[in-house]
Amino acid sequence: MWYSSLIILAIGLVVLTKGSDYFVEAAARIARQFGVSKFLIGLSLVAFGTSIPELVSSIIAAIEGHSGLVVGNVIGSNIANIGLVIGLAAIIGLIRTDRPTLKLNGYIMLFATLLFPIFAFNGVVSTFEAFILLISYIAYIVFLFRFDRQSRDVNQTKGQNCVSFWPGVLKDLLILFGSGCAIVFGGHLLVKEAVWFAFFLGVPESIIGLSMVAVGTSLPELGVSISAVRKGYGGMLIGNIIGSNIANILLVVGVSSMIAPLHVMPLTLFYLVPFMIFISLLLLLFIKNNWDIGKMAGVSILLLYTVFIFIVFRFKLA
Repeated sequence: MWYSSLIILAIGLVVLTKGSDYFVEAAARIARQFGVSKFLIGLSLVAFGTSIPELVSSIIAAIEGHSGLVVGNVIGSNIANIGLVIGLAAIIGLIRTDRPTLKLNGYIMLFATLLFPIFAFNGVVSTFEAFILLISYIAYIVFLFRFDRQSRDVNQTKGQNCVSFWPGVLKDLLILFGSGCAIVFGGHLLVKEAVWFAFFLGVPESIIGLSMVAVGTSLPELGVSISAVRKGYGGMLIGNIIGSNIANILLVVGVSSMIAPLHVMPLTLFYLVPFMIFISLLLLLFIKNNWDIGKMAGVSILLLYTVFIFIVFRFKLA
């Protein structure tokens, strides 16, 4: 019955929200313990953790031969991460960013965003191209840690008492793992019931990958980002979104294409992908303007995303 699905939907939302709170706090404590910047934690650990729903759902879709669902999920998630997540978070509170690190990683996000249509221009992302994407992601993660190590004080963690240091780190890693599982579980419940409601209301399946599934798998990013902005961790928020968008293209598309070549429809390539590029450029433009994202920028991005979703549903552009 519809009311039981609504209850499960609410449970998923609660689990996702509380899991996000614990995840952000544990990640911030680990960052302080090791002297690693919150921005780097957001770009790597948090971004990977919140990209797990996209990765898992895309792997399953690739195994079952649903290329459209994989592509729609990735493109829709990247658009939702900026339009929905950044938009709502900026409305809730001012998002302050880390200028030098953000400039570099923002351009890497743009590079990954542009790399996808280049590889998909012939309508297929091949196994060889998937290998390039995966190697690029591994190189990016290695680069992140090398860059962060060079830019911070290497003596920051010296002199700490190992007796008190490692138990605290292990405890936070357990919390990180447990809360990460809660985020994925909560997101899974929300996706499952949201898809059921979509079918119940008669929404075509071709649009679900771009809208319902994409928004559903972006809920972890939304939960973590709202928690981060409330706690004043703007660097972690932006790092999470940029890192997640990079992971969605380089890692998720890479792994999925290694399982089976992804077929990209012309409509996706010439309408949806350009919008993904446009909204990514818009985010970098807003940030570069004054190095923070305020309410007006948040409203503008969210409104743009709403219009985009309306057009997709109205003209069935998926």
